[in-house]
Amino acid sequence: HQGYSFYLAICGMLGFMLCFLVGILATILVFVHDTNQHTSDLLSLSTTATPVSKQHRTFPKRPT
Repeated sequence: HQGYSFYLAICGMLGFMLCFLVGILATILVFVHDTNQHTSDLLSLSTTATPVSKQHRTFPKRPT
């Protein structure tokens, strides 16, 4: 049977893959949140009728 180093390597590889996936997910979430907060092209394309309400949501202080 394998020694403890085998299980240590398995745990290390699983931990590395888990941290890698969590980092990718966090990067995607931060990127999506950042693009949603600022002027995102996807949302402005889908909701061209109400750009003012989105401006009021992101910026509470009215620029006018």
